[in-house]
Amino acid sequence: MRETVKRVESIIDDGVDGDGPPYGYILVAPANFSKAAHDTFREELRTRGVMEFYLWGAGELEDMLYQPKNDHILFAFFGFSLTTRRRSWATEIRATVSSKNKLIKVLGDRPVHERVLLRDIKDTNYPFERDYPDFEAHPRWKEYAAIDFHPLGLVVAIGRYYAYIDKIKGEWDYAKTENNVPPVGSMHRSRDADSEAQKYAVKGFWEQLPHANKATFVRNGLIGSWNRWE
Repeated sequence: MRETVKRVESIIDDGVDGDGPPYGYILVAPANFSKAAHDTFREELRTRGVMEFYLWGAGELEDMLYQPKNDHILFAFFGFSLTTRRRSWATEIRATVSSKNKLIKVLGDRPVHERVLLRDIKDTNYPFERDYPDFEAHPRWKEYAAIDFHPLGLVVAIGRYYAYIDKIKGEWDYAKTENNVPPVGSMHRSRDADSEAQKYAVKGFWEQLPHANKATFVRNGLIGSWNRWE
């Protein structure tokens, strides 16, 4: 730190004449100046009669570089513009608000249990499921029940499962095979006798658990930014 102070004193001695001082003086260097260096800089120039002075180190230069008025310098030397980014963010926010307003108009303020159809934007065969041999495993469209709006998108119900929890041991699990969210609309699939038997077996096992260990695992989907799953 002392070396920095001495260096500042040396630069001022070489550049500022006390008999004919300039009105202003700026010292710029790619270094982090200490408070002692700033104090020395100020006192030395005041003693020599300099009226206005600035000491710009690495921190000060970086702060100035990120100011809107210097955005053109940031772009010219470093290849990116904060102004452009801010405009992009503003455009995205406006698009999000517009999309949300459209959904509110269609679904209402509280879209509880409202049916929504989500589709792959690349799909061209709706509503013909038979055109996709793997549609059951990888559906290109599906109906869901909307639950609520979220600041980042629309929330839909995906799963509701019987679950087990032990808060003392920090353990938990859930029955992945039995989803208690009712199928929506055309996506309803009838269950065979074996599936129904499994459902009641899982439910019966869950009902035998101690009350403190019973839980429900809820899985919701968020259509974030109105155009992608989260």
